[in-house]
Amino acid sequence: MNREMVIERLVMLESVIEKAGMVTLKDKLGEPGEYEVDAERLGKVDLFNSHLIKVSEDINFIRDLITNKKSIDIDTERVFMIATMRGANRLWKLHHKVITGDFDSIELLELEETINEYLDDGSKINAIKFYREWMNDNTGRACSLREAKDKIDAYAGGRNVSLI
Repeated sequence: MNREMVIERLVMLESVIEKAGMVTLKDKLGEPGEYEVDAERLGKVDLFNSHLIKVSEDINFIRDLITNKKSIDIDTERVFMIATMRGANRLWKLHHKVITGDFDSIELLELEETINEYLDDGSKINAIKFYREWMNDNTGRACSLREAKDKIDAYAGGRNVSLI
């Protein structure tokens, strides 16, 4: 695998994530105001998106492989590179949706993308567990196991069913 090409594309992804992050920050923060109000609002928003941190870590790891600061066997490297490329493709699509306004919430996009990953991997039970936990944590209402299963079954059947 061409390590330099992977780094080049991850750097492109970094810029997309940064741009989407600015869109998200602007939407969450609105117009600047008094310090106390801004401090309260800023305290509720991460300055650095976890996706950006992950991509930066992947870039650094691959650069360390190139410079021989780190070494792993070829099979482990192949697995790492494939996982990195799959994750990068997912993040690329997700953040482009935020930039183009296809979705208003990165959290909803992450919900959909995570469930798609579980379903694509044949892990429907994990998709149901994740959906139920996400709903309980993010909507303030309890989601029963039956409700979660029905929603994921319907979503898996056509993926044109709203998850929320």
